[in-house]
Amino acid sequence: MLNKRKKEGGIVTRYKEARPEILSKDILLFECGFLLRDYKNPNRVGMYDGYYSFRMDVKDGKTYLCILNTMNRYLKCLDIRIEMTNELYQLLSLLVEKYNLKEMNGYTHYVSGILAGLGSYLSITYKTGEALYASSNQENIFPLGFINEMLILIEKEESNGI
Repeated sequence: MLNKRKKEGGIVTRYKEARPEILSKDILLFECGFLLRDYKNPNRVGMYDGYYSFRMDVKDGKTYLCILNTMNRYLKCLDIRIEMTNELYQLLSLLVEKYNLKEMNGYTHYVSGILAGLGSYLSITYKTGEALYASSNQENIFPLGFINEMLILIEKEESNGI
């Protein structure tokens, strides 16, 4: 149950005041998305500008981390599929712990009239059935360090593979 709700015109912010603690570290499904843009120089396309989406997908009995974006430093879309290994599952779990992403569980910020693809979201399901979800359609909810480490996955895959 959502315990707090703040509404100002077309803005709705919700968060769970008494959210259950997520104890599990064994990720079953992982999905997140965020926008990167150089707002100081809006006419300049930056090295990593674009909306990035990371999600797990199952194909032919194998699980992949799919990385998509609308535009990268080469002005083309990315469509990368990395087969999930124990090492990659552990890395995602480590990043969730390192950047304390479980504390965001239940946070939602919604502004009416905002175009899709401007905010960020996180959705994780653990093997225990525990679930974490947070989103904002207006702003980035992730620490910069988390975003940098997710982008490193792209760099590794583009250069030598993980």
